[in-house]
Amino acid sequence: MIGLSLIVKNEEKNLSDYFLNFFKEFDSVVVIDTGSTDWTIALLQENNIAVISLELDKNDKCSLINARNLSISLNKEDWVLVLDADEHIDINAINKIKETLHIHKNNESIGWFFIPFFDYRFWEPFEDYKLCLLRRDIFFEGFVHANPQSFLRKKNLVAEMIEDIDIKHFPITFSKEKTELYIEQMLFWLELEKENARYLWFLGYSFYKNNNFSQAKIYLELSLNLLSKEYPVECINAWLVLTYLYIIEWDFKMANESLNKVSSFRKEMNSDFEVKINFRMQDAISEFGENIKNKDTKAEIYSFMY
Repeated sequence: MIGLSLIVKNEEKNLSDYFLNFFKEFDSVVVIDTGSTDWTIALLQENNIAVISLELDKNDKCSLINARNLSISLNKEDWVLVLDADEHIDINAINKIKETLHIHKNNESIGWFFIPFFDYRFWEPFEDYKLCLLRRDIFFEGFVHANPQSFLRKKNLVAEMIEDIDIKHFPITFSKEKTELYIEQMLFWLELEKENARYLWFLGYSFYKNNNFSQAKIYLELSLNLLSKEYPVECINAWLVLTYLYIIEWDFKMANESLNKVSSFRKEMNSDFEVKINFRMQDAISEFGENIKNKDTKAEIYSFMY
């Protein structure tokens, strides 16, 4: 009924007894190893888990996303949970997932399910959501932070949230050097798709996090000017960060214009499956409205994991 797909590379530290027991809860497990040099493959094979070895082509920018989609397509089950080895979900949650799939078994419009997501790279867990339970015929798209949202929208499918369970993420914290490399990679990807609102948003936010506000504004404005219905959440986030920058720079006229635009676009996209479940955007719009009304520069913008 439900399968598991996993991409791994040098994950022996993450393959604890928990994870190895976790595999037993699934009817089908597909693990693709992309070049481990530690004991990852041996640990999996010792626990009777087959591993497909697939060396990534450094010259092929799509090789990782192709590996991810291959892990999905090779799964034998109709529904697949897609995780990374540094992500944990309680074994008891699998029953909740199976119950949800049973309830929606006749709803062909649903292609994916969100699951609440908590990132533990910093002192306090960061709450978010992740699209990680999907039909086997749904795939990831994109070079950077590839996701299935645009695929779902093109197919006129929707996603729903599964409440009362969550995924816990324990990643390695980003360093400044990694952030700079990340920016360099995104500039390359953007050359391939110059009008991709998602790439523009990520690039603008990365410059913002590096305190390069002038560069951030350039890419944030390019992202939101697209008014992309393929990536509405990215456009709204870009607008909100741009509004925040105007506020802290005392440019309340531009902040007000920006906030009016983002409010209008959010209302237009209110029926979108991801806009509906994003719990931060409306609060930020209301709070920035108060900042502008009171000429208050002590604004705060919510953070993102990347």
